[in-house]
Order: sequence, then structure tokens, then C-alpha cells
Amino acid sequence: MYTGDNPTAIQSIEGLKNALISLMEQKPYKTITIKDLCDKANLSRQTFYNFFEGKEDIIHYYLRKYLGTIWSENPDTKQRDLSKEIGSRYFHIFETNRRFFEIIIAHELDSILYDEVAEIIKRRLQREPEFSDPNIYAYQIAFLTGGMTSMIIHWMKDTEKLSVNAFENIMRDMFNGKFVNTVSKNKRIR
Repeated sequence: MYTGDNPTAIQSIEGLKNALISLMEQKPYKTITIKDLCDKANLSRQTFYNFFEGKEDIIHYYLRKYLGTIWSENPDTKQRDLSKEIGSRYFHIFETNRRFFEIIIAHELDSILYDEVAEIIKRRLQREPEFSDPNIYAYQIAFLTGGMTSMIIHWMKDTEKLSVNAFENIMRDMFNGKFVNTVSKNKRIR
């Protein structure tokens, strides 16, 4: 997968992404061929293979590009409120790039989204001491990734979307145990 910053290469990659999205609006992802992509982007197959091994790599590339900005603004952040940090940036990225994510979800490519969300969470949480126990680290990542990915998928499919601020509050409550405590109290009352 391409990692450089050559403007011509980036323009070609952008053309391939736009071609993929356009084709996904017209037909199922599984039926789209590399030839279809190249024809739509007006690029050669050789150009495609200079950057990617397969069409799935285009999606991975853009997910990394978009999700990588969650913490890239200030990678040395000492902010301890992960719910606020994740909530405001994470959902803003999905809102800003809504069409791309809606198409990914509509074509049931959730597993690609899950993989990339897991990777970005893993890189961020490696800096947190409470997530450093190697015996449970993978479970923590799986829990956070599953929850956050499911929330995004639900949000994208919901016709009455919550605001980023509302998501931030939900995440803060969940991170701080308020959700679990509320559920536990409700069970005891019954």
C-alpha cells in the first residue's frame, strides 16, 4: 500500500477511491473488478498495482487516512478524558466523510472498518498505563473496538442521528461506568 507523498501518486489514488465509491453507488462491491476501477478512474492496471494489491486496500488506505487524524493533531496529548477525546474527534471524522462511510457500511464491509478502528485504538491506548497488562490488553481493545464500531454503524443507519456532543456524553458515561452503574441499579430495583 502506498505511503509516500508524491502529488501525482496521491491524485491517482484519489481517482481510484472516487471511482470505487462511484461504482459502489451503482453495483455491489463484490462485482467490481480492478478493470472496472481503472476504466472509471482512467488509469492503467499497472498504476493500480503500483499502489494497491486489491480493491480492499483502497478502503484500508482511506480508513487509515481518515481515522489516523483522530490523534494526529496532538500525538503527545496528556488529555486523560479518553471519552471526550475519542467522542469529539472520532464522530467528527465520520460526519465529515459521511458518504464514504455510508457506502462502506451499506456494502457490509464492517470487518474492514473494525480492523482499522482496532488499529487506531491500539496505537492510542498503548500510551495509557491502565491498558498495559498484556494478559487483558487484547480484550480491552476488542471491547472498545466492537462497541465503537457498532455505535458508528448504528449511527450511520439511524435516520435521526445524534449530535457529536450527544455521542461524547454517551461515551463519557460508558467510560466512567455510569452506564453499567445505571443498569445495575435498575436491576436491583425490580
